[in-house]
Amino acid sequence: MLAVALRGLAVHPLRILLTGVSVLLGVALIAGTLVFTDTIHRTYDRIFSDAAQGADVVVSGRGSTTAGRFSEAPSVPQALAPRLARSPAVARVEGQISDTASLLDSRGRVVQVDGSPTIAVSYMHPPFQALRVTRGQAPIGPGQIALDERTARAQHLGIGASVRVATQGPTQAFTIVGLVRFGGAATAGATYLAFDLRTAQRLFLKPGTVDSLSLQGRPGTDPRRLLAQVRPLLSPELQARTGQDQARQGSAHLRRGLSFLIGSLLGFGAIALLVAAFVIFNTYSITVAQRTREYALLRALGASRRQVLGAVLIQALAVGATASALGTAAGYGAAEGLRALISAAGGRLAFGPEVLELRTVGVSVAAGIGVTVVAALVPALRATRLPPVSALREGVVPPATRLGRAMPWLGAGALASGVLVSALALRGGGSIALATGGAALLILALALLSPRLVGPLARAAGWPLERATAVVGRLGRENALRNPARSATTASALMIGLAVMLFVTVFASSARSSIEHLIDRDFTGDVALVNRDGSSPIPVAAATPVRAVPGVDVASVLKRADSRVAGAGSQQANAIDPQTIQNVYRFDWVEGSDTTLGLLGPDGALVEKRFADRANLHVGESFDARGPSGRHERLLVRGIYRDQGLLGGYTVGLPAFNDFFGQRRAAQILVKLTAAADPRRVLPAISRALSAFPDVRARSQRQLATAQAQRVDSVLYLFYALLALSVVVSLFGLVNTLSLSVHERTRELGLMRALGSSRRSLRRAVRYEGVIVAAVGATMGALLGLFLAVVMVSALSSQGLELSIPWSALAGLLALSLLLAVLAAVVPARRASRLDILGAIAYE
Repeated sequence: MLAVALRGLAVHPLRILLTGVSVLLGVALIAGTLVFTDTIHRTYDRIFSDAAQGADVVVSGRGSTTAGRFSEAPSVPQALAPRLARSPAVARVEGQISDTASLLDSRGRVVQVDGSPTIAVSYMHPPFQALRVTRGQAPIGPGQIALDERTARAQHLGIGASVRVATQGPTQAFTIVGLVRFGGAATAGATYLAFDLRTAQRLFLKPGTVDSLSLQGRPGTDPRRLLAQVRPLLSPELQARTGQDQARQGSAHLRRGLSFLIGSLLGFGAIALLVAAFVIFNTYSITVAQRTREYALLRALGASRRQVLGAVLIQALAVGATASALGTAAGYGAAEGLRALISAAGGRLAFGPEVLELRTVGVSVAAGIGVTVVAALVPALRATRLPPVSALREGVVPPATRLGRAMPWLGAGALASGVLVSALALRGGGSIALATGGAALLILALALLSPRLVGPLARAAGWPLERATAVVGRLGRENALRNPARSATTASALMIGLAVMLFVTVFASSARSSIEHLIDRDFTGDVALVNRDGSSPIPVAAATPVRAVPGVDVASVLKRADSRVAGAGSQQANAIDPQTIQNVYRFDWVEGSDTTLGLLGPDGALVEKRFADRANLHVGESFDARGPSGRHERLLVRGIYRDQGLLGGYTVGLPAFNDFFGQRRAAQILVKLTAAADPRRVLPAISRALSAFPDVRARSQRQLATAQAQRVDSVLYLFYALLALSVVVSLFGLVNTLSLSVHERTRELGLMRALGSSRRSLRRAVRYEGVIVAAVGATMGALLGLFLAVVMVSALSSQGLELSIPWSALAGLLALSLLLAVLAAVVPARRASRLDILGAIAYE
């Protein structure tokens, strides 16, 4: 039976190829995600390990490895270094500054190599040698800098060249005195700038402090023993770890930050494999039906049911194993593609040589083989159910099983459960888990009920074709209805991919609309100063030249940090200038008024309503907030407002915020012009005033909304690129179904040609059949995607999300799916029109 099974693969190479490619694409995305993940993890493990090279113990501020984008860990007093050096077990202590900066090219543009970050550090001397000088010397003066080799090559810079660097203040010129290499190897994509310690302290506004102190013990000193001697000398805001523990903590924090991205990528791979499962199921269902007499003959010649079942599953195993192996190999290219897509969407990650772990091979191959074999199992069982004698007769259909008869009832139950769970999600006011569960149940319900839905949907989709082309249109419609289960499975494959695409389209449109509404409602200023990437913090010093521009009335600094609140978990902490915020921001007060701003003082706070409800806070009550350093502060609620956009969480005055969090950078700087100012003249003047701050951009209210919308669009296009894989797999399924359908109707098509049908008519009939099946899948996908988007947006309405349906974009996606269906039907239609008439009539 093994020979029979393998010979069956060689008889129909095209259908096997299309099925295999469907599995290959899904496995490639999963393998690529795992390769991408392992490469990122290995790269940053190496970076953190090299950063701690030579250090037995590292002293830093608490939260230094877990601080968020808008939080800065407490600095370490440089005066602590001599105290630690006096410890008997300490051989050497050296402090380091580590921050982000921007390198400018000769035209004043920010240099960014392959989308990677730019890291600025103070150069550390042996034995602490994360950065090693490969040419020239280490920087030792205020005007000197060392640059990593990779960036120097990319920008054609050498020793003695002059560059400009932007940090916390205006850009400054430096001379390259050395080229460095990180950890004795490549920099894993990042750009590294190195200064001497005093210069770095001046550039990053950290006089008398450092970000960390690295300690090396005397020969023979165990790092744990050194750690025990150091810890009693530290204040509560500081922490000490061994060098290895410091590297592990930094790497673990990065992995937690990437968990959502990695989970999303794996989810897209799972969707592609799910669609592939529909394709495989349909292919083997048709193949088994066409080979019923062959299997019956094998049974009559003595083959057992188990042997026939094994023959079908062996074919599926061979296809799955081959496709999985090729898909795993293709994971290398997929990983590079994912890196390019994420960089295009604004992601900035260091990326080293691809890493292929044994786990990746195991998971990818198991997923591919598992999906293929499981999807082929039901058709394989169906091949063994018919008695050999009856199966030898032509046109015999296997009897319906109990499971088959129960499918409509199971589908109805899943539909009712999905609607009920979705309704609970809407009433629950923000239960994403319930909304996700409802979505899964609805997808299952439509897949189970699709054979019953194909009839009315196909008739509706075929009606315009029948009216326009009479016989040919009717023939295409009747062919689509000939086997509802087959058409339903093909349509369901397209339904899943298209439903998710429509869902993310509506969700992104709702996010864009909500952002624009929030900006229009809350931002009463005229200009916002933001980072060029739209989200990173900016230097507070950028406000100084802007305030001097004629026509500028107010430049109000807004800061942001991460904090934790007892009873409410992680919350965003905001800082405002109470004297100027009224000019640029409109509070939507629940309790309080603009006069409340003057009552903030050193311990007052304004809390956003959602946070207040969660923590059960009212005006006059206090809550305990903890910053990244672990320091606690008791804050008194002075007012409650609504805003889930700009000032979510809670808000305090700038002086109290600076004392509590020590945040040096601003999240945004909001600018109000004078009544007589002409924005068309003042905005260019502000941009010119910011020429010394290349990372800062001045945006009008409309430009700010447009920039935020572009950020949403970049993520949307990333999702489109990933979901396109699922749609491509479903189109392979459509090609496969139409090809097998043409093969199945060979005699019928020959008779039609003999009775006078033209080749053109047969081509059109096959194309119309494909369009009708695709229209059924598109209709179910559109309804499902819209419903899921409405449920999810409604569940998140308490966070400021408002439903916005982009009808033109949805119509475009539906039209594109039908156009792709026409293209997918080209090859099967051409094959149908080229059948030899006499050979087709004699075909069995």
